[in-house]
Amino acid sequence: MVKLSICIPTYNRSAFLRSNLLSLFDQINDQENEVEVIISNNASTDDTDSVVAPYLHRANVTYQSQPVNLGAIKNILNVVERAKGEFCWIIGDDDFLMPGAVKNVLEVINKNSSIDFIYAKVTEIEIDEYLKYPQPFHTEMVTNNTGLQYKIIERWEKLLTPQYSIIFLGELMGSVFRRALWVSYKLEDLDEPYLSTLNTSYPHSVIFANTMIGRKAIYLETPSVLAMAGSRDWWHKLGYITLVHVKSLLALYKSRGVSLDIMMQCYDHFIKLSAPFALKFLFNSPKQDDNNVLLGKYYREMFSLNRRLLINESYKEVKKNAKHMQWHYKTRAVDYIRRLFIKSKKTDAVLNAEHIKALHIDIPNNYNINGVITFVNEGSIKIGNQFKANSGADHNMIGGDSVLRIIAAKRGAIINIGDNVGMSNCTIVAWKKVTIEDNVLIGGGVKIWDTNFHSLNPQVRTADYHLDHDIKTAPIHIKQYAFIGAGSIILKGVTIGENSVIGAGSVVVGDIPDNVIAGGNPCRVIKPL
Repeated sequence: MVKLSICIPTYNRSAFLRSNLLSLFDQINDQENEVEVIISNNASTDDTDSVVAPYLHRANVTYQSQPVNLGAIKNILNVVERAKGEFCWIIGDDDFLMPGAVKNVLEVINKNSSIDFIYAKVTEIEIDEYLKYPQPFHTEMVTNNTGLQYKIIERWEKLLTPQYSIIFLGELMGSVFRRALWVSYKLEDLDEPYLSTLNTSYPHSVIFANTMIGRKAIYLETPSVLAMAGSRDWWHKLGYITLVHVKSLLALYKSRGVSLDIMMQCYDHFIKLSAPFALKFLFNSPKQDDNNVLLGKYYREMFSLNRRLLINESYKEVKKNAKHMQWHYKTRAVDYIRRLFIKSKKTDAVLNAEHIKALHIDIPNNYNINGVITFVNEGSIKIGNQFKANSGADHNMIGGDSVLRIIAAKRGAIINIGDNVGMSNCTIVAWKKVTIEDNVLIGGGVKIWDTNFHSLNPQVRTADYHLDHDIKTAPIHIKQYAFIGAGSIILKGVTIGENSVIGAGSVVVGDIPDNVIAGGNPCRVIKPL
């Protein structure tokens, strides 16, 4: 039975393909019964046929030369469609398997029957560096892998984080996947121009997002693929692809249920990847009107996710390129960032309004927010009239530079905030329900959490994060006219009484009655009002 189909779509890159096949076939001589190689030539006009010819006598090689060019995406789909293996591994014609990579993947598959996906570690080589080696190139020239190291990932989506993937599993050559799941999902709109949509830019990632979430996977830590950087015909479009399609890919992952903690790791990594491209667009491209729309949307969305990181990465890029930038470009870039992020209160207002609308926050228009709030709404967030809030380092005289975060973290979670409520730089997290009645004041840096976030069982909570279960949660209720002092922490199941005052820095673990002053850790009644 064929366990693994190595699928190679190719078009007019015979020189790279020659090196690709050399590194591949030198390591599969003993696995012909378990491994097949499928090559789909997309109507190349170079000598691809002659490069493939020496391998055609092998029983496990299938070669198809298309009479007409199918387009890059359809050629990828075609090569998987023709495969017979339980798992498929799509390798670009300019990607090269490391010594022992096929043997390692087969061993992982044979030892772990319940997995559906393997991410085989990818390293990169710049094309200029590659061309310094004798040709045809063989990966033994740069590495001699020994041993096998891998780890089981209980949920596929954990591989999206920068701990594992270069670009959120957008790197096709690192993905080994169960073929039956791939063919169960049908991509649409494939007649659109190449790289014009998410489906025609990252088709494999779209398929994985719709078939792999929640499934068991493996991270193959032993370097397995050497990918060529700079050789692809779309490399000059990498900035646009990153700012538009990679951002859309993250939105797709979120819409398919990838957890909040994973998405926040991904967004932080995306900001680091994309901020340099955004600045290049800002001062290099002639299509300013189109780019201003693109950049405005990009900056507003990323700013709402991690303001400080975006500013730091942007300024870092300006500083790095200062010597090479014309003065007016550099000035324009710095001014744009300042105007967008720091000085413009109008920008903050626009960002808040767009964020509120996009996340379906139920709030009247008579709010007064200084700075930008981070909302996460997986459930329901309702805020009453005359809401007053400060968010960020510049908006609260008592100190603290955290952003105000209001997070309904789980499906069905409810946050209800009444009329005339004020708060500064707080974090409110609801897994179940948080209720804040009218006329409540909440001081700077207060934390309100209706969950333990982790199990009390040490074995459970120290296992894979996504296996953590039996997590205690209970509603929080803060009654009208209560005042919560700065730096306090309100924990699950607590009710704070009407008119009561909680002293600064308190940790509230039990109910506080009406009309008292309470404080301390744990918080206790000090005296009646």
